[in-house]
Amino acid sequence: MHMPWTARVLAGAGLLLATTTATAQTTPYEELRAEAAVNSPAVRAAHEDWIAERARADASGKLPDPRLTYGRFLQPVETRIGPQEHQLALQQTVPWFGSLGRERAAVTSAADAARARLHATWLEVELELTRTLHELHRLDGTLAIERDAFELLQQFEDVAQTRLRVNRSTTADLLRLQVELGRAEDRLRRLEDQRAPVVARLNALLDRPRGTDVDITPPLRTWPALAPRDSLDLRLQRNHPSLRALQFEIERQQRRTEIARDRGRPDLTVGLVHTFVDERDVSDLDGNGDDATLATVSINLPLWRGKIGAGVREAQRRRAAGESRVRRVRNELDAALAQALYEFDDAERRAELYEDTLVPKADESLGATLDAYATGRADFGELIDVQRTVLTFQRELLEARVDRANARARVASLVPDPAAIRTALASLEESR
Repeated sequence: MHMPWTARVLAGAGLLLATTTATAQTTPYEELRAEAAVNSPAVRAAHEDWIAERARADASGKLPDPRLTYGRFLQPVETRIGPQEHQLALQQTVPWFGSLGRERAAVTSAADAARARLHATWLEVELELTRTLHELHRLDGTLAIERDAFELLQQFEDVAQTRLRVNRSTTADLLRLQVELGRAEDRLRRLEDQRAPVVARLNALLDRPRGTDVDITPPLRTWPALAPRDSLDLRLQRNHPSLRALQFEIERQQRRTEIARDRGRPDLTVGLVHTFVDERDVSDLDGNGDDATLATVSINLPLWRGKIGAGVREAQRRRAAGESRVRRVRNELDAALAQALYEFDDAERRAELYEDTLVPKADESLGATLDAYATGRADFGELIDVQRTVLTFQRELLEARVDRANARARVASLVPDPAAIRTALASLEESR
């Protein structure tokens, strides 16, 4: 069965089933995604920040270290039972009731925020990886289209030379065709040169050595069908890690407000002071040389209320600033989701228009015009115009498909699946 020229180009470029067949693309994308999760410098830095915050949380909420003090009298103190020469004191401070728990809760909220920032960083890296692979797909697909167009122009040249030999064409037509071939060859060179910076961007994402080649033509990534808008909005509010990180920061500032108030309450310090007493040279003295032990209790007096009040106000204002940031980020994410959904719908409309209507009609028109030119019923200008139209439609179809895939990737990054994020980053935890 004869395949139309535009369909043959699409098939050769791997574009006919790129948005519908998942099995062909699973392996290269998943392998690169796993590599990015482990090797991306941005993800690893965010992961180390989270681990550091976890370590700080493990160290928080504990009693202060006890204080051991040794003292020696420069001049022995004479007492009835003997001279005092040494003292050893041990003290333990006990903060106000519940303040240790509040301190630990504040640091734990900071660790939770760091984990959410790690997830947000992964979404950014994953989106950049997907877009970079889509850009490679676009370049490789455009190259395939241009190569087939170049071959078609060479066929035109054969036809033009045949017509020239029988005096049914002019030298001007052949020269014009050769100009078109030169322009097509220049487009091919520029497209081949454009692949290098895209591969460099991919290598940077994966922390690969410069110059590492990528010998695949990645297909477009696929996703499940979009959920209703209300469901997407709800998932964005609940699951987006940037919002969750800010909410954890608000919780942290709330705890810091409580901690600042605790500084206005006294801490209790308990201790023991043991005094070493030497014996006197009196044999029948009762208690001669017995050491003395003193139990102590003290509290600090938080009298400087201005300093304490300033600390409370600072924490309150930081919490208010955090709440404003949540509203700002939520509004930005809502707008980004609306834009991504519009771009997806617009790209899908364009893809369907070119695939179902414009490309088939252009393919039919090209075949008819080529036949007419070969038999002298159409001039060379008409043939070139139709060929340019076909080439433009092929590019537009490819662009629409890439735009649709990029928009869908953006939607996926705005309404993420927390379980999928944890699964993606599990290999990073295992690599520690």
